[in-house]
Amino acid sequence: MFENTKIKLLKDKVKLRRDAAHKEGRFSLFDAKFATDIFSKGIKYEYLSIHYEMISGWDEICNLPYGVGVSLDRLANDSTVMIHRTRLDLDRDSQGLTCNEALHSIMDEGLKNYGHMNAVGGGAYSSEPPSLTLTMTPLTGISGYINLLASYHDNDAIIIAALPKELVDSNGYIIDNVPWNKIYDLSEHPPKVKREFMVGAILKKNNGLDEFYTRDEIVASYNPAQK
Repeated sequence: MFENTKIKLLKDKVKLRRDAAHKEGRFSLFDAKFATDIFSKGIKYEYLSIHYEMISGWDEICNLPYGVGVSLDRLANDSTVMIHRTRLDLDRDSQGLTCNEALHSIMDEGLKNYGHMNAVGGGAYSSEPPSLTLTMTPLTGISGYINLLASYHDNDAIIIAALPKELVDSNGYIIDNVPWNKIYDLSEHPPKVKREFMVGAILKKNNGLDEFYTRDEIVASYNPAQK
């Protein structure tokens, strides 16, 4: 079979996967900019085929509403979008926003950034705050979008942050000579990624599509008396 014919048939399969997701109201990982860039260019069939198999496996478990996925993709054009997966003991089957103290705290006060990967309730750094990438992953490439899936590692919430590109590069690293206090609230230890960069959170749903809530919605909804 000629190379161009094989490529066309593969792109047709990509379109079918997208169409099927859209009918369900889902965002397909083939909608993401990194994927559309791959399949819109005239690259060899073998290369495209490898990426198709890799993306399609994760696309099957993507439960993100279409509008949310598109909005995050657009946000990543203007900002460095960072993702933090977490377990907050949310009631996954409840309808609407669960009243959760930890989730409220992150949105209202900022996200703690621990000094090393295995820190449990503390952090360690000496002369400077730890790298953002210790606790967050940039929304770039297949690895970024895999982290966007709540079902990955069975997390029940995904914190979404957006930082100006003049402060943080596309790989999630603070740009040289940017003062730490532009990113972090340094009044506590460990430091917190500032509240102003928190966009909201995606909450895992066992039945139906995952749900996205903005920072303001989460803060406004919190009522300790309902716990």
